[in-house]
Amino acid sequence: MSAADVSGHAAPGTHSQSSQPGFSASRQFVVRYPRRRDDGVETPRLDKTRAYIELVKPAYSRFRQRLVGWSDPGTPRTAPADGPVNIGLLTFPNSGTSWFARVAMVATGICRHTVYRDESRRPVESRGVFALHPGGGASLPADEDPILIKSHVRFFAGALNECVVERSLAELAVEWSRHLPELSGALRLVRNPVDNVRARYHHYVKKTDASGGLTPVSFSEFLTDDITNYLLWHTCCDLTLSGRVLSLDYDRLLAGDVGTFQSALRYAGHRIEDLDVATALATHPPKYPPGDDSDRESEPERLPVHLDTYSVDDLIWLAERLNDWVDELEKSYGIQPFRSSLDDNGRRFSNLD
Repeated sequence: MSAADVSGHAAPGTHSQSSQPGFSASRQFVVRYPRRRDDGVETPRLDKTRAYIELVKPAYSRFRQRLVGWSDPGTPRTAPADGPVNIGLLTFPNSGTSWFARVAMVATGICRHTVYRDESRRPVESRGVFALHPGGGASLPADEDPILIKSHVRFFAGALNECVVERSLAELAVEWSRHLPELSGALRLVRNPVDNVRARYHHYVKKTDASGGLTPVSFSEFLTDDITNYLLWHTCCDLTLSGRVLSLDYDRLLAGDVGTFQSALRYAGHRIEDLDVATALATHPPKYPPGDDSDRESEPERLPVHLDTYSVDDLIWLAERLNDWVDELEKSYGIQPFRSSLDDNGRRFSNLD
């Protein structure tokens, strides 16, 4: 089983390829899945905590600053005048998607939706996707109600240790857009890659064990490719949805930040009280409590929950890969985050034709 197979879902493609300013073929960012090299250089004498704080954390901060959508882009204005507001809940897999959706469902009283039919024993089709009925007082949306649609926009450019390919970022961004459901706007959860990739590896091992007869690759091997999948997914999201996406910090959500949840629900078109959000969080508390925020600066600061899974060499590799990716983005696209080509062209968000 490859790293490309771990999400277990395939979202339907609904879009055709188009030529857009943001996808300019003249920008030759080629996506590669590099191998680790033993170049004989002695590994710095760091423990895991120092390796994370001194290497990974600043590298992740560089990448995070490239991401779009940290400020509210405003209530989605691109839904048809006589149509519903469908908001994508878009995440790289294992970024807290289901938990966030449950909290939103309890807070709003409207059942969540998904593009994956197999996520419910009794799926009910609503607005072309599947509405889940987990109880708790949630109901199908009225015609005027906004809904959240879960999708991982599943695709990966390469496979773990197999068929390693090199393709342009512009080409892959267009392919990513084909997996989007019809949306009026999107919420994107962003999880620290240290925890995100480890959670995906745990899911991968469970699936491999359940399949029988297969031996999982080591975590270090999995990390080598999956960090590129993580970087590629988020960068394609930015290229495709800039100006139409609100990005949410998973650590703030883990800390039970009512304001972060409220900003997401307001963007999605819901108007509810803080008490409703607090009640929903009490009903579905986060799986992992937030860490020590004593050194908090502008963003939640904590050591990743799964840091102990990593070797020092893993952390050094991760920091190098994050920095290399940002270096390539800056060389190909400049130092500023992507701007929306869809806004400039006055196109509907859901129409990339």
